[in-house]
Amino acid sequence: MLHGAGSSPEFVQRAFGPRTRALGWDLVAPDVRGLSMAQMVAAISAAQPDVLGGVSLGAHAAALFAAQWHGPLYAVMPAWMGQPEAVAALTFHTADEISELGVSAVLDRIRLLGDDWIVRELERAWRAHPEIADDLRVAASQPAPGPAELGRITGPVTIVALADDPTHPLAVAQQWAAAMAHSELHVLPRDLAGRAPQALADFLP
Repeated sequence: MLHGAGSSPEFVQRAFGPRTRALGWDLVAPDVRGLSMAQMVAAISAAQPDVLGGVSLGAHAAALFAAQWHGPLYAVMPAWMGQPEAVAALTFHTADEISELGVSAVLDRIRLLGDDWIVRELERAWRAHPEIADDLRVAASQPAPGPAELGRITGPVTIVALADDPTHPLAVAQQWAAAMAHSELHVLPRDLAGRAPQALADFLP
């Protein structure tokens, strides 16, 4: 399971560890901060997964790998399809703000829009990673799988999306689901109905 841009392996372990342990699986969560899409796909290949998943940018890399693989894919909160666009531009802007104003000031601005579990996760990850601005710029320049790559995925796919998250639009998750023959889309409220991020793992088999 690959984490997203601005996140960390520690988040993956907290969010998906309890469910995977209950299933008797070994959860592998590589650190892909600052890596290009090609490097992330190579990290997946080296792990030789039986089940593959990712969050946000990690979902993009997982889907690109899955286009040449036949196992189950668990894609959480994809951010865009194909070439970087509006969400990626927002990510670039956030990186520039962090470089200019610092992490605390940017988090304060984001918190004004709503202080929820996503903001708390950003605070946890960003404060622990001094290179966060550079990592966000790398992430924002990476293409996601397009319709052609998604259409080549033949294994079962579970997509998890949030109903109201502008950085991971529900419309993108719907486009992903429409592009894949064996996909199932689950939509959670942004607040996860008051639950912890472990709710993102609810739809693992």
